[in-house]
Amino acid sequence: METKHDSKSWVQGLSLVCLTTLTGVIGPVLFLLITTIVESFQPGYDPLRETISILVWGPQGWLQTFIFLLFGFLLIVFAVRLYFAIGKSVSLRLGFASLVLIALGFFLIGVFPTQRPGMSLTLHSLIHVYTAYAISILFILACFAFALRFRADTRWKKFFLYTVITGVIALILNILWVVVPSDWYWKGLHERILVVNSLTWIAVMAVYLLQSCLRELWKSWRLLRALPNILPR
Repeated sequence: METKHDSKSWVQGLSLVCLTTLTGVIGPVLFLLITTIVESFQPGYDPLRETISILVWGPQGWLQTFIFLLFGFLLIVFAVRLYFAIGKSVSLRLGFASLVLIALGFFLIGVFPTQRPGMSLTLHSLIHVYTAYAISILFILACFAFALRFRADTRWKKFFLYTVITGVIALILNILWVVVPSDWYWKGLHERILVVNSLTWIAVMAVYLLQSCLRELWKSWRLLRALPNILPR
């Protein structure tokens, strides 16, 4: 027979699950917020023309490096949460692996900064550049992998089309990134659209999971409060 202690442990465990789900919302919001703050302290910085990575060389560059690393950690936590929330399949494993590799990529671009303005390329900057390319490709792969899983799952089917569209947008933006000249004026805006497209998808998945988790937590909490009147005295 279920006891009040068992129910309390279940509610506590469910609360922890909801907190891990929240990382999928906190990560994107913090990334955009801190990047915007760092931009405002960068003299002469033009977000329409310059990339986000350049911010690491400004007066608040340490903060931009910090958010790269923090976002990587939060994304790993959320990827694990998403993995266990969806029925297992080959496509899910592929999507999960892609998200984890993206998270590790953010660790790399945090540790290996981009080329300092006016300086020649270094090994560190090359690692940064190719890691950024890998992150972009992996996100496209993640979208199509999750879309395959969503199409076969009635709980997630509503996100199938949105996920495909997100992947297609990312694919088009990445192709444009390769074909346009490297000194294209709108390079910063281009990158930000790419980033927002990706972060929005992560946040939407997290919000949906969080809503489900909070509903379950509310039901469990109400049951816990009712147990003294249900259990035999």
